[in-house]
Amino acid sequence: MREQITQTLEAQVINRALQDASFKRQLLNGNLAAKKAIEKEIGYKLPQDLQIKVLQETATVSYLILPMIASSEEMSEQELESVAGGVLPPCNFGSITIG
Repeated sequence: MREQITQTLEAQVINRALQDASFKRQLLNGNLAAKKAIEKEIGYKLPQDLQIKVLQETATVSYLILPMIASSEEMSEQELESVAGGVLPPCNFGSITIG
């Protein structure tokens, strides 16, 4: 459930950035500017220690985001089952979305 909420909020921020050049500039202007813009967009404060790094892909540069791994560095049984079952989160490479 938390993952769905996070994905929905991320989609909301991305959609706004695609439609509003000023908002996009705020996101790309560093951690503090991005946090303020996102907090205003979603309507609540983000944790103070959370850092936001916003990058924009280009025609020749793609980013691969590795998911956070629990402090034990091992996957939970549920995570192992979802990977073994072929369920992966959506992954973007350039203009191709997998998942």
